[in-house]
Amino acid sequence: MRHFLPILIFAVGSLTSIAAAEKPNILLIIADDLNCELGCYGSANAKTPHIDAFARTATRFERAYCQAPLCNPSRSSLLTGLRPASVGVLDNSTHFRWRWPDLQTLPQQFRAAGWHTAAFGKIFHGASLQIEDGASWDEGPGVGKAITPMPKTSADKTEPKPPRVGAPNPWDAWGPADQDDAATSDGKAARLAAAGIARMKDRPFFIAVGFKKPHAPLHAPAKYFALHDATSLRLPPTFLAPDEPPRSGLPAAALRPNFDLFGSQRARPGTRDEALDAIAAYHSCVSFTDAQTGLVLDALEKHGLAGRTIVVFVSDHGFHLGEHGLFGKLTLFEECLRVPLLVRAPGIAPGVSPRVVELLDLYPTLLALAGLPAAPHAEGRSLAPLLREPQREWPHPARAQMARLVNLPGGASLTPAMAGQSLRDERWHFIEWADGSRALFDHDNDPHEQRNLAGDAFQRDRVQQFSAALAAKTQHP
Repeated sequence: MRHFLPILIFAVGSLTSIAAAEKPNILLIIADDLNCELGCYGSANAKTPHIDAFARTATRFERAYCQAPLCNPSRSSLLTGLRPASVGVLDNSTHFRWRWPDLQTLPQQFRAAGWHTAAFGKIFHGASLQIEDGASWDEGPGVGKAITPMPKTSADKTEPKPPRVGAPNPWDAWGPADQDDAATSDGKAARLAAAGIARMKDRPFFIAVGFKKPHAPLHAPAKYFALHDATSLRLPPTFLAPDEPPRSGLPAAALRPNFDLFGSQRARPGTRDEALDAIAAYHSCVSFTDAQTGLVLDALEKHGLAGRTIVVFVSDHGFHLGEHGLFGKLTLFEECLRVPLLVRAPGIAPGVSPRVVELLDLYPTLLALAGLPAAPHAEGRSLAPLLREPQREWPHPARAQMARLVNLPGGASLTPAMAGQSLRDERWHFIEWADGSRALFDHDNDPHEQRNLAGDAFQRDRVQQFSAALAAKTQHP
């Protein structure tokens, strides 16, 4: 196991050379369960005018990958600069502070350097599972609250929820909600963030805004559902209806047949028509997220801050919409690991980068762009060189890790054990699962991951090289 030295807050004396006027603001916008179904990424189904307009002013990373296809491990990795196994977070109920009580998160680095840090909405895993971090913020979720203590045993942490009795499960449906934007949790977060920008405009700030959509349940105000018709959807080439058998060549571990649309066993579309309705509902929620994103970005323009604010728009992981017959998250396929990543920084021209990058890279990137010292513990690489030269060589593959799915009496849950790992370079995608099964996809000739080459005799050496690379880099909790 790799050991990290204690991470110290920068000495105040080393920061006095950075005058307040020279400190760029930081605006970090994180969507939940958002794949690359955006207009700026070429989606024919998307209606995302605000994000698309922002993308034209930013660097768009075509091949950005999360470090885990699940909210808490992905967000913990992004915000701590450590891979999921290094930080000890592979599920949705582990707090990174249990293992690293003194770790300096990304916003903490800025807070220590004189930025005012504020969070609105879901940044860490949120209040429902008490995965918040008040130490990261001057204002935001968890401020003034104690960290939930670590359970005595893993069984305490993964205790299944009792089955619902009586009332219908809100996760069992999708459709328009009878409310205005401002009445929703994401609408409130956007408006609080816009007000925060106005309130903090005269001092350097690090503002993080987290939108829960398009995470299920797939409900949004009705006007967004009016934009999307299930009968006119452009379906992915690998779309399979729920009653269609999966195509051959993929191991059972890849398809996790008991894990459905919303990350539980409680709901999934049962027919092709239901699947199309659910996909249209997903796009409706994306359009809703787009509108809330536009509201926040407009606040920067209104107060003259766009030219001196570093803006990042990103998702925590992707989401299947019927590819390979899968709906939801928690796979190691391309659709679940690839995420939108847009970065705009003062003095850097817009562009498009085809290079493979990781969300882990955002931690060192924002420090570098703000002129702050690098954090010795961070496992990612600064993307500042790619922002300035998007086409430059970047021979660094992306790695992802996934926890094991188990079935408990109250539904599916996750264990801290590793279920699989992924390694993605510019051509190849290699996946290895805990049961020993493997997949190798050639994206130059098979961009939709239809042909598993792991058993091909001509690829034996390549498979062994990828497997060895994963073993060498993996740090188990």
